[in-house]
Amino acid sequence: YKSIDELDLAPDVIFIAVKPQILADIKDDLAKIVTKDNIVISILAGTDTQKISEITGPQSKVARVMPNMAALTGNSTSSCYFNENLTTDDKSFALSLFESFGICEVLSDEEDMHISTLINGGAIAYFALIMKYLKKASLKHTKDLTEAQINLFTTLWLTWMSLQQMS
Repeated sequence: YKSIDELDLAPDVIFIAVKPQILADIKDDLAKIVTKDNIVISILAGTDTQKISEITGPQSKVARVMPNMAALTGNSTSSCYFNENLTTDDKSFALSLFESFGICEVLSDEEDMHISTLINGGAIAYFALIMKYLKKASLKHTKDLTEAQINLFTTLWLTWMSLQQMS
């Protein structure tokens, strides 16, 4: 399809999963399909529900979620926020979608999405970088792959233990 006009659809859910700077380019298409009944789920970093509602309409039901790369294995730690237009059933439905790829905390203050995005997204990137250098250091210390794997496993075990102590 070259245009949204060619589609015959009335979606129950619309996902906005583009880079924030692209939002302006798709606003006309969004306006054609968003109604007061469907749920708009945004995965746009740094774009609040007010900004999205300016494009989708003041009555639109907007949910924000920021999953991380661990969603690929069903282990994402996400936070979400719902604007005031979503019903309890809408929120339950959206939350069930988000929890299908990990855990999700519902935030009462949308401003908390900023810190949540930093921790849930950035922490994984930093941890991956740390693990990369631990692996490199382990392999430099020993040419024995098994010993290097043990060193990495120890790091993962310490992480797991830290998580257990939090509960």
